[in-house]
Amino acid sequence: MPRIPYKNRKGRRLPGATTIAGCFKPSIEGLLVWACRLGQEGKSLEDGRNSATEPGTLCHAMIEAYLRGEDPHATEKGYGADAIDKATNAYLNFLAWAENNHLTPIEIEPSLVSEEYQYGGTPDLIADLNGKRCLVDWKSGRVYESVLLQLAAYDQLWFENRGARFEAFHVLQIPRNEEMPSFTHRYWEKLPPEAFSAFCRLRETYEEFKTLKKFIQ
Repeated sequence: MPRIPYKNRKGRRLPGATTIAGCFKPSIEGLLVWACRLGQEGKSLEDGRNSATEPGTLCHAMIEAYLRGEDPHATEKGYGADAIDKATNAYLNFLAWAENNHLTPIEIEPSLVSEEYQYGGTPDLIADLNGKRCLVDWKSGRVYESVLLQLAAYDQLWFENRGARFEAFHVLQIPRNEEMPSFTHRYWEKLPPEAFSAFCRLRETYEEFKTLKKFIQ
């Protein structure tokens, strides 16, 4: 589902928190190894990308449908049996985790804007978990340091728009390969202060690169 562009009060289009945090680029060594292995197996990059991302995308859709009180299996249309099997396995693990932690949704994918720092963001889920107001975000594949910047950016968005801070942060990781478990949970009660300060520096860098781009077009 396409996102509605983030705009400030003056109507100016703003970058998203994910885009800004993504300015922090991890090493591409792992991607090169993955691409090499695909070539050895006679697969194209498109084949590998679809195989890697489809289970995570489908699982995300199943979780969102469940949280909205809809049929999770209705999201399976268009996916192959392998992707459905992997996504379902991860989804069932999510259900067990949610039940064990007494998860109650507060808001699902709210679209928020920071007027103070001029960016937008759409957190996956704000929920009550074991009596605490928490941010829950899910990732497909490996989790990098940039996730901490993204979580901190969402915390600021929630504070500006709802007047409160999160009491805990959860990342639900749906790995892209069979060698890893189909569901991994990461938890932080507090984020390091460097997370938001680094995000703010990247926000400035993002704007500076937009200016620099004009000189090479």
